[in-house]
Amino acid sequence: MSRALMTSNIAFAHKIGEIPFIAHELCKEKSHGNSCDFRRSASDAKQDFPNVDFSLVAEEDPLLATLHHESDMEVAQRAYDFMLWLRNRTETEIVVSTHSAWLFSLFNAVLKCDDPELSEWFQNGEMRSVAVDFE
Repeated sequence: MSRALMTSNIAFAHKIGEIPFIAHELCKEKSHGNSCDFRRSASDAKQDFPNVDFSLVAEEDPLLATLHHESDMEVAQRAYDFMLWLRNRTETEIVVSTHSAWLFSLFNAVLKCDDPELSEWFQNGEMRSVAVDFE
């Protein structure tokens, strides 16, 4: 989560204080069951990212206690659940700064994409603009 927050703070530094920056548990990196895959505590992250709202993030990574290896289906379910949450937001332009494996699941298992390039792997720091229509 820290790398995604760093990326968003760098890319949108000019918007800090103007728009909400929200950390969301559902957008975190895929867990492969290794301790390095898990995020640090929310209170630690808050110290480094005071501009970010962490109210949707548990204090500790819920998968850390079990060192759970997430399946592709579990990551896709998180992406789907995030889209349900996103659908209820009032903003019309939203940035999602997250990890490539999560985005790959989103664009290949959750969303119906008319552009096949959207289904390709994201590179580090890559930004793509998409219009999402909730039917």
